[in-house]
Amino acid sequence: MVKSGLSAFEADEDQQLKKITAQENEVLAIATLSDAELFNRIRDLEGPILRVADQAAMYTKSLEDLRYREILDWISLLRYIEHQRRHAERVVQGSGEWLLSSPEYLDWQTSSVSSIFLLYGTAGSGKTSLASVLLGLS
Repeated sequence: MVKSGLSAFEADEDQQLKKITAQENEVLAIATLSDAELFNRIRDLEGPILRVADQAAMYTKSLEDLRYREILDWISLLRYIEHQRRHAERVVQGSGEWLLSSPEYLDWQTSSVSSIFLLYGTAGSGKTSLASVLLGLS
């Protein structure tokens, strides 16, 4: 009788272990599906997040440009950008290309050390024309 009771208990225990194993496998399958679904949702959000980041960068650039114009207006009564645009209309196409490709200018442009590019020369030597080239106005 004890042997038959033990056999029944062992059989019941095996059944219970099989049920537990089956349930564990089911939980793992659900977790795997959940991970895949989560990954897909995150991947779907990547595009909108990148668009928001791009828009934020554009707004930041716009604010920086506005602040730059405000500073120029504060420094001088002469409307600098308007003056440069008017002058740029008279610049011959291709003027100043030598400066844009010069090693000194390229080094300055990629450097994080200084934001000032000193352009000097006598009156009438073409500083304003070169500045309009540098600003991309011509």
